Amino acid sequence: MCPFFATNHLEHQILGLALKIIAQFSNGTYLYSKCKTVQLDFPEVDLIKPHPWLFSKLVYNRKNKAYKTALEIARIIILNFAPSVSSGNEKMLALLFDMNNLWEEYVLVKLKSLKIEGLKVIGQSSKRFWHNVSIRPDIVIQKDDEVFVIDTKWKHIQSNKPSTHDLRQMFVYNRYWGSYRALLLYPSNRLEKPSFKPFKEEQQECAVGKVNIIENDSLKSNLGYDIINWLTK
Repeated sequence: MCPFFATNHLEHQILGLALKIIAQFSNGTYLYSKCKTVQLDFPEVDLIKPHPWLFSKLVYNRKNKAYKTALEIARIIILNFAPSVSSGNEKMLALLFDMNNLWEEYVLVKLKSLKIEGLKVIGQSSKRFWHNVSIRPDIVIQKDDEVFVIDTKWKHIQSNKPSTHDLRQMFVYNRYWGSYRALLLYPSNRLEKPSFKPFKEEQQECAVGKVNIIENDSLKSNLGYDIINWLTK
């Protein structure tokens, strides 16, 4: 059999790796279910290790040119998300995903998976603010008789100093939801515990927290517990 027309070739191996990475980072989302459907129909191939040289081995011709677009997308996914090769140099990620929504959903899923007595996690809870305008924090957490709010931010924050707009937003969330603590949550390559500080002449507090998503080359399993411990201690 011609090697190209066999299923276990480099093109399929790269696409298979990209699908695996998408499944790891989108668990609990609509994207995850779509990805798993594609994986069910995908041919069985060898699992290869992510590395930039994979793409230098590709030579396009009339037999595989139909793969080109899919492989270019796979390249962006692999070079951004595979922990061993991610360098931050690929700037086209936003063309593939709304990373703000993906980050919010990922944190929400991790928190909802916690088995803690008295814990209730709600996503996208809204309240009327003015006329026909509503406000809606990303995540509201109820633990026994305490309430906390979280807004997830997929961006880099300079000197751990949030914008005035974000702080005003968290102030209003605290007021409207009767929350004791508000947390602005950012992704990072290392864990940085928040230092909660009260708003002036208020009992309610706010802080910036950073969580590392990857631990030992895989998704961090206890991310939800880290966040809950920050809020409740």
